[in-house]
Amino acid sequence: MEKLKIVKKGRQSHEHSLFGSAAGGMLGALFFACALLLLFALIAYKSKDPTGSLTIFSYTALALSSLFCGIVSGRLRRRQAIAVGLVGAVLLLSVLTVLSFAFGGGSLPFWKTVCLYAAVIILSIIGALFTGRPRERKHSIKRQ
Repeated sequence: MEKLKIVKKGRQSHEHSLFGSAAGGMLGALFFACALLLLFALIAYKSKDPTGSLTIFSYTALALSSLFCGIVSGRLRRRQAIAVGLVGAVLLLSVLTVLSFAFGGGSLPFWKTVCLYAAVIILSIIGALFTGRPRERKHSIKRQ
């Protein structure tokens, strides 16, 4: 009787480390935020009252970039989506905090800042969960 061997189909997956995935997501989110802010600046420039919509545009860019951070981080490491989304959000918030100290910015009351940081963390985790579970590999039977 012939021996049957189960062989996995597909390419070999390469998962990044937890911190590497989170750092990749954070860098992707920063570039995405820069592109969004440029787009929103052009939209505000064309409007009649550009200063009226800056706050909405900046919060929208922050929310979308934190969601993007979670998506990219989760794509790089699918097995621990919640953890990588959380670490990516913390990295993103730490970079944004350092940048706000370096360039100065508007000051928000403490409770608004805490709510904003919590929203960034939650959106990043939701973005990481959008990537889904790792796909099961299909098996084929090959004869030896």
